[in-house]
Amino acid sequence: MQLPSGLKHWHVILSIFPDDIQVVLISLIKRLTGHIQPIQHNEYEGVALPDGIDGLSTRGDYQRLLLSEWALLDDYPDEFTRRAIMQEHLFTKVKRINQDEGKHSVVLFDGGPDLLGQPKVILLALLILLWRRAQFANATFAFGFLQNTTLHSLNTLEQDTINVLLSARYSEPVTNQHLLYWDNKLNDLSCELTDLWLISGHSLHLSTLNHHLIQLQEQILSQPVLINCAIKQQKRTEKFITLPLPDAQQCLRIIRNPFIVKQTLPVVFTDTHHEIKELGFSCNGKKLIIIDKKQSVNVIYVPQQGQRQAKITRQQSGSPIAAVHFSKRYQTKILVQHEGLKFIDVPGMCSFIKTKEQSLTLPKDTVFNTFIYRKNTAEQGEAHLQIRDIKNQLRRLELKAPYRVTTIDQQVLSIGKLFSYVYKIKVDVNERNEHELVLARMVGDYEKCCRYELGAFQQPPLFIHGASSNYWVAFPYNTSSWHIVACPNQHSITAIPVPDTVHAFGVYHAFKPSHHAVKGTANNEQPVILVLSENRLQIIALMSSGSEVIHHAEATIMMAVVNPVQDTIAFICEENKVTFFSIDQRSTILSVQR
Repeated sequence: MQLPSGLKHWHVILSIFPDDIQVVLISLIKRLTGHIQPIQHNEYEGVALPDGIDGLSTRGDYQRLLLSEWALLDDYPDEFTRRAIMQEHLFTKVKRINQDEGKHSVVLFDGGPDLLGQPKVILLALLILLWRRAQFANATFAFGFLQNTTLHSLNTLEQDTINVLLSARYSEPVTNQHLLYWDNKLNDLSCELTDLWLISGHSLHLSTLNHHLIQLQEQILSQPVLINCAIKQQKRTEKFITLPLPDAQQCLRIIRNPFIVKQTLPVVFTDTHHEIKELGFSCNGKKLIIIDKKQSVNVIYVPQQGQRQAKITRQQSGSPIAAVHFSKRYQTKILVQHEGLKFIDVPGMCSFIKTKEQSLTLPKDTVFNTFIYRKNTAEQGEAHLQIRDIKNQLRRLELKAPYRVTTIDQQVLSIGKLFSYVYKIKVDVNERNEHELVLARMVGDYEKCCRYELGAFQQPPLFIHGASSNYWVAFPYNTSSWHIVACPNQHSITAIPVPDTVHAFGVYHAFKPSHHAVKGTANNEQPVILVLSENRLQIIALMSSGSEVIHHAEATIMMAVVNPVQDTIAFICEENKVTFFSIDQRSTILSVQR
């Protein structure tokens, strides 16, 4: 990380933190540095002063020559001269004390309720600043908590020591008994104690020791969170500064563990078209659904190779579309209307439900893979909808008044239908307290689950592609690679490196590289991640062993999606044409002008 020239001496210290945490700490330290004066020097600092006798030496000033040597001069002058020539004279050796030694700096923090939570970020910045300040003065440094009895020596800044500060929590505020204890403990060191700081949310005072005070107070209801800081340093005018804190998520990360490098999600291709809101296929792959920003639903029936024209239907919803599910017979939509949901074309149901009463709010990130229609057995009663809500809970909505809603699962990332089975993808915690991605395949009442290690992200984006008996899911495992896993093939894992310069938009499970393509064989089929190049003019298939450009577009691709059950890609370019492309044939099927 490149630091400003005035802060480069902090680099060794701050290099133990990730770059984004360094930025936060640098900002706070930079604001505090000018308000805290260095440890004061005395006039003899750097000079080694005499402090008694420290043995004998054969070298020295004749003013320190031993009396026994001078006695030789009177009785045996020749011997005295010989000893001088042979450098055998004995001198007293002067003991010296370095004035740089013997300086000690101690910081006592208030670990009580006043400084818990986000203000701990300020305490961390102060700890680093005061420790570095003591280093410049060649002083030892230690810190502790007023509610505790332990002093922690700090020679080098290490993770374990910093975690002591961040993890300390005390339920009681600082009392007079706490102050009296530290008064007595530190008073024995008063002859050596050069620098003592109290850092609290209140104005505290030790009766027998000189000390500095930093008082921190959080501004109520301020956005961003602001901390008022009053610095009362001995023989100095009191100074005031207001420190802004980072957002709550960043503060929480610093308090929990500031040394973990934040994993950022890789680039996933999202809609950037100025007219279109959502683009997706129906569950049987026979229809392409385009929802524009005027909430109109355009359905294009997927053309076959050699077809010259595609069938298109258009519907105007009139209200924001929260979710849509296209099956063979029904085009079910859920609309948002006046703090409620309007269900359209649900078999046996056409009703408006108030979401406040039912506590049912749908995700805002997508209208696809949000709900399915399920027929119940005779024992289970009427049919119902299974809906993924905004909290990733799977809710069961009965299709009969009073339309009761119950929660049946948690942490569901996607739900839908492929061929004759329903799939469900969720996050679960195993017995070792590790997060896993659970893939479920449901046919009737039978459910088959496969579990895979989740990787760096707890809610990764997912791409799904299915066959008649299996389906494949691609998700980012870390910042540089994706995993493709299958259900119900438990141990089918393909790791694929994905550069951060491309835009992933789908997965295809039966890809044949051009140099292996042999008609009628399936031996060389492999799952691939489909991405757009950085300039979005090429469609590339990424494999575990390499990559292949499968299409060169004539104009910039604005949106792209993979058919969940066929080898078809649909994409929209700047010129507003919808193009259907065959992965297996490496050719354009049809372009349709919207």
